[in-house]
Amino acid sequence: MKVLVAEDSDTQRKLLAGVLRQFSVEPIEASSGSEALDFLLRPDGPRIALIDWEMPGFSGIEVCRKVREATLELRPYLILVTGRTDRKDVVEALEAGADDYLTKPPHPGELQARVQVGMRNLDLQRELKQRIVELEGALHRLDVVGAVAAQTTGNRAPVAAAHRAGTLTPQLEALDALRGLPERFASVVANFKGNDDGSQAPELWAHLSLALPGQAAWLDATLEVSRGRAAEAFNRLSGQSATTDQALLDGVSDVLTLVMRGFQQQLEESGVQVLKPISARSFVGSLAMPASPHCLQLAQSGWTLQVLESAAPVRAEKFGELTPGSMLINSLTPPKLPDVEVLAKGTLLKVSYLTRAGSFFRGEAAQTEVSVMEASKFALERRGV
Repeated sequence: MKVLVAEDSDTQRKLLAGVLRQFSVEPIEASSGSEALDFLLRPDGPRIALIDWEMPGFSGIEVCRKVREATLELRPYLILVTGRTDRKDVVEALEAGADDYLTKPPHPGELQARVQVGMRNLDLQRELKQRIVELEGALHRLDVVGAVAAQTTGNRAPVAAAHRAGTLTPQLEALDALRGLPERFASVVANFKGNDDGSQAPELWAHLSLALPGQAAWLDATLEVSRGRAAEAFNRLSGQSATTDQALLDGVSDVLTLVMRGFQQQLEESGVQVLKPISARSFVGSLAMPASPHCLQLAQSGWTLQVLESAAPVRAEKFGELTPGSMLINSLTPPKLPDVEVLAKGTLLKVSYLTRAGSFFRGEAAQTEVSVMEASKFALERRGV
């Protein structure tokens, strides 16, 4: 981390720079306000600054004002360092754009603490910028999904049936919702025909899981498509060019979610309990599904949906014996705090979750029985559990 030290006194500047080096901070020295401003306005300049009030060129107050008037990708954290102690001076500095105020000579420990506050501030700014980028991406994805849903719902024209291969267990094949899945899949992907001739190999795929405790079954659903077909389809629907693989991957995840969400709703309407422990996540590369006698495959317009069924017996375990990879069938609540939900139902247990929840289940509480079912190996491998 680079920190600007703007001080016209060579002695004071070297002293502050030496203190910063003691806690592994790289000082960038400036002996005037104009030099300090030049450093702070550079795209790669230091983002934390210790600024003296009285300097040649520009005063510390003027530097703060000019930095705040500038358009910068990351807002610098400005600490005014001065011998002035009057409250009106503190107010003037903060109003000019300083984030903090230190009186000379600053204590090394306090100086370190104030710089660390600045580092946290910058981390929060970076996190906020990343969240904004993600939200903008999410809004674009919502536009795509909304267009797909609208066309699917409003489509009254006959849709060619999806090619079907394989079967699931008899208990799931008997469900009306499963019999309606090929039609729903075909109706959704009919919007994504694309222009290629179908010879392109699948390069993008997405995965999500549904758990059916009443049937002791775990379903892994995957959706595969070529990059070219996906790009043509999503560009046509959104009216924008998908310039990155991530944009296409997000879109493939959304289509899989749209198909399986309708399937989930039909299951629930027929009285089947459904948990969704793993939301859609997408990948680049070839998909290798494990060999299984219970795998349903649907193909339509260059899109391939596979639903792999695995046995997932429901069992009761004591909290102290829970292991990563199990899934909660009910929400987890401490015996003495029944209104506190520590983990939600459908949570796929990880080491970090069990560690955090462990503080509520010490002593006798560790003997609390918890209903769980085992996730499929395929799902655990995909999520690195």
